[in-house]
Amino acid sequence: MKQLSNARLLEWGVHILFVITAAIFAYTMFFGAPATYAELDVGDVLPDMQRYINSEQDAMLLLALAPSCPYCKLSYPFYKELIIMRNQGQHSVQVVAAVDTSGSVRLQKMILEEAGVFVDSVVTLPFHLLKIYGVPTIVLLSDMAVVQAVWQGFLEDESAALVLDDLGFSGKP
Repeated sequence: MKQLSNARLLEWGVHILFVITAAIFAYTMFFGAPATYAELDVGDVLPDMQRYINSEQDAMLLLALAPSCPYCKLSYPFYKELIIMRNQGQHSVQVVAAVDTSGSVRLQKMILEEAGVFVDSVVTLPFHLLKIYGVPTIVLLSDMAVVQAVWQGFLEDESAALVLDDLGFSGKP
């Protein structure tokens, strides 16, 4: 029986490691648990959010985002429109973008500004403690940090229009 050289053994080891990694990735992508989103319910109170709510505002619109999220990026035009409509009307709603504690506030702020989305502030929050398990997620909070509404995922045109209506930003009665 022929002995394998160290280089040949290393080459086989790399191939085997690649196959195992690809199998784990394929299993996770195709058989893993489906993505879950916010488990927040209307009426939930998020007391830790009170420190971020501006006392001069009636409510806060929390945009839960991630710098690397492609659906967040697709949502930026809607967020830009939402903020423009908020600014044009007499709406006392603070718009805050949040990244999870594992994310970068500086990077998220730069990405939003490059997209023309000028939120009131960008903060870091522990999404898992707020029961937010997917991005993008929009949460409307009262001035007492009570959840008023939750919208999850990328919003198509019709869903985005409904959000604007729900917020009273659309100009429709």
